[in-house]
Amino acid sequence: MDRDNPAAGQCNVTALLIHDLFGGELLKTPLPAGEHFYNRIGGRRYDFTANQFDQAIAYLDLPTDRADAELGATSDQLAERRAAFREHRTE
Repeated sequence: MDRDNPAAGQCNVTALLIHDLFGGELLKTPLPAGEHFYNRIGGRRYDFTANQFDQAIAYLDLPTDRADAELGATSDQLAERRAAFREHRTE
C-alpha cells in the first residue's frame, strides 16, 4: 500500500469485499494504468478507490466477475481488508 495514496492498487480487493458483504454487481473500466474495478448495488455505482486518480474516471461500467477481479487480489489481501472493515465497523 502506498502511504501517500492508500487507495492506489486496491480497487480489486475493495470491490471484491464490497461484493462479498453487500452483493450487487462487479464492474470495471479500462484505464491507461490497467483495469479499474468497482461495484453497482441497487442500480447505484460505488467506487471506494476512485480517489487514487488525479482525474475523473469516464466510467464504462463493463460487467465482470469474481475471477477477473481476483486476478489482481490475493486471498491474503481480501482477508486483511475484511478484518479491517469489521474492526472499523464495530467502533
